[in-house]
Amino acid sequence: MLPLTQFFLFWVLSSCYKLIVEWMLLNKKNEEIEAEKSIIELAYLKAQINPHFILNTLNTIYSLTLRGSERAPDAILLYSQIVRYIFDKIETNFVSLQEEIDYINNYIELQILRFTDTLNVEFKIEGNTEDHRVAPLIFISFIENSFQYGISNHYRSTITFSIKAVDNSIHFTAENRKCKKNDFPHSGKNIGIKNTKRKLSLIYPDKHKLSIKETTDFFYIDLIIFDTSCKHTIEEQ
Repeated sequence: MLPLTQFFLFWVLSSCYKLIVEWMLLNKKNEEIEAEKSIIELAYLKAQINPHFILNTLNTIYSLTLRGSERAPDAILLYSQIVRYIFDKIETNFVSLQEEIDYINNYIELQILRFTDTLNVEFKIEGNTEDHRVAPLIFISFIENSFQYGISNHYRSTITFSIKAVDNSIHFTAENRKCKKNDFPHSGKNIGIKNTKRKLSLIYPDKHKLSIKETTDFFYIDLIIFDTSCKHTIEEQ
């Protein structure tokens, strides 16, 4: 009787072991599939370029050229630098924060060329930007949103941005008056912002804090990204 009991116990343990191994292999396979899906999704999100920006910029350059404006060459140069940065960095995991700031400055300068008489932009930078790295193009959707909905056709508009590099984090803010209220999408429905939220969750899971607030007249973005020092991001590449 004892050998039969031992055999049955051995069979139960063997079956349990086999089931556990199969479950672990299946779980690992599912994790690999999810990781691949995340990589593909992130590549897709990175590849998206705002077509409105391209068309609006080309129209601006065309208009400046027709008028024989001295600013036309500057607009062409800024546009070429912006496009070059996008295509050079689109497959890069991280860039220096200063590179991203240079790109943002070019973008802002190009927008100022478009709206010279109606726009005031304040861009404040604090901290040692060379000691921090960040995912490229991670702020641009928030900046594009401010320009798209924060410029009035009737009075001078002010848009403010700030980037603060401190300790091991980057703090980004954006604020603009809602000048086109009838066309202003809720933050959850704005495609660019929605995509950026997803990119943040893929690139900085549990390492960022995003707050989006809006009132009747104003729209605010407050984003903190953690573990941005060169040491951390280089190790993660």
